[in-house]
Amino acid sequence: MKRHAYLIAAHDNYCCLRAAIKLIDDNRNDIFLHIDADSRDFEPLEFLSLVRFSRIYLIERTSVKWGHHSQIKVTLDLLSTATEKQSYEYYHFMQGADLPIKTQDIIHDFFEKNNGLEFIDIKDRAHDFAEYKANHFHLFTGFKGYRNSKLLRYANHLFAKLQSSFRIKRNNDNYYLGSALFSITNNTARLILKSRERILRQYRMTLACDEVFMQTEIMKLIQEKNINIDTSKSNLRLIDWRHGVGNSPKTFTIEDYDFLMNLSNDYLFARKFDERVDLSVIHKIQKCLTK
Repeated sequence: MKRHAYLIAAHDNYCCLRAAIKLIDDNRNDIFLHIDADSRDFEPLEFLSLVRFSRIYLIERTSVKWGHHSQIKVTLDLLSTATEKQSYEYYHFMQGADLPIKTQDIIHDFFEKNNGLEFIDIKDRAHDFAEYKANHFHLFTGFKGYRNSKLLRYANHLFAKLQSSFRIKRNNDNYYLGSALFSITNNTARLILKSRERILRQYRMTLACDEVFMQTEIMKLIQEKNINIDTSKSNLRLIDWRHGVGNSPKTFTIEDYDFLMNLSNDYLFARKFDERVDLSVIHKIQKCLTK
């Protein structure tokens, strides 16, 4: 049986996380879960008891800050833990605001038909922004409250602009930008992990490079190794940035239910859901896919 590993990084939104785990629960899947060490009210036994068919593993909790390289470390920790368990056909990285929007039969059938392809979002004409995020020193992202502090974000931006003015660059790599979410093969997962320590060093004091490092590493591998990506299907996730607010995508509500459930099989997952905005759409999707 070809097994898949679901790698989930979450910090709250536990109703959505419970629904995601129940929708993933299948004897063809294993689940690897990281909960931010700064999150409260997490009950490990409750989440371990949610599954009937999958194996679920809770990895060591560490503190994760938005925009900080700790986001990359958690992604690599999840990937490393999963590959140490066994070789999975695919590794799907998700966050706590994501849900599958297709049944596991449809998901497994899709990957069987597209076996060997990597599914990752790489945006066109975003090299300058990727360069800004990854090739300058961002000293303030580790500060508590950075995401919501106009002062810290302005100071960080000013420092990055000064580096640009003086042509200070960390290295000469070509950087690529896209969503942090991905579905990759065992071969690519292990190739990425061979560079784990170098990646962690390279992306220290960068800005939100969980949206850069995987794209950049995979583009290197395309040139060096025999791997293939399907750019037409991106990362198989529906994320609506057009109707989002600030640096967050749209949060789906019950009004989006019919649209979400009638998407083609090129969209297997969706983001973003928030129980504090609309819990009913989460419950309705779960009910539809588990009946």
